[in-house]
Amino acid sequence: MVVRVSAGTQKLLGLKKIRVEAPMRMAYLMVSEGRCTYNCDYCTQARSAEGKEDRLSRVVWPRYELSEIVTALKKPDLEIGRICLQVTSNPASKQTALALVETFSEASFPISVSIRPETADEVGKLMDCGAERVGIAVDAIGEELFARVRSGSFGEHINLLYEAAELYPGRITTHAIVGIGESDCDLIDFIANCYSRKIGVGLFSFTPVKGTAMSKIPQPPLERYRRIQLARFLIEKDMDNIDLLSFDDDGNLLPLKELISDNSSIEASWRTSGCPDCTRPFYNERPGHEHFNVFV
Repeated sequence: MVVRVSAGTQKLLGLKKIRVEAPMRMAYLMVSEGRCTYNCDYCTQARSAEGKEDRLSRVVWPRYELSEIVTALKKPDLEIGRICLQVTSNPASKQTALALVETFSEASFPISVSIRPETADEVGKLMDCGAERVGIAVDAIGEELFARVRSGSFGEHINLLYEAAELYPGRITTHAIVGIGESDCDLIDFIANCYSRKIGVGLFSFTPVKGTAMSKIPQPPLERYRRIQLARFLIEKDMDNIDLLSFDDDGNLLPLKELISDNSSIEASWRTSGCPDCTRPFYNERPGHEHFNVFV
């Protein structure tokens, strides 16, 4: 059995000597048994995406034998806080993921699994095998947008997310992408609904990648992303903070920085959100450019 390993994780596990200018405590692994069943316009693993299959967003994920990974995870003094298993959507990948979660659970690190389940039963099986958290990404916020760029029913997907959160309180995470056609108002409403149900929210900036259907779409302005990050941070800290948020007539979130006197809180809001220990270095940005998700 083979597992894909992110570039930074190769260094973290001692599999390869490479230079990674980012702190990491999350070991990012991917199960990819061929192209994904789905055809998300922004994803390098999409069914019709062109190019190599060794990428997820900007990150390269070379293959390693499972035995190499298991051996690496047993090394003493390994500075890992969590294992994150990314799973592409096809029957073979999902079955492999169950076996891997069971195998990795013996390594004594908490395990997060990012997957697109079809039923709450699939989530339960992952939990039973040893997953500490399950991430059910929504990505595209809005019924029409979801159907257009991700395929499927937004309502059904949201209902499954909420059902899983009710069954496994505090153990479900989701993802939302900023910059693929959603309104700020819809995005903030989604974030608030998630935190009210104890669902963690990981924010991503849309990143155009060669070979995808959205490769020509520009990345959203950093200023907009910073506003969304701060709003998410405030809502996570206290649901009542949603009263601080206001929008213009087009549903755009108005600047919040002047409402927050604590600069340390503003800077904290820029950090990568999602599961504990998640950094996702250079997933959204190129080295040498200002980071959308700050990991230092």
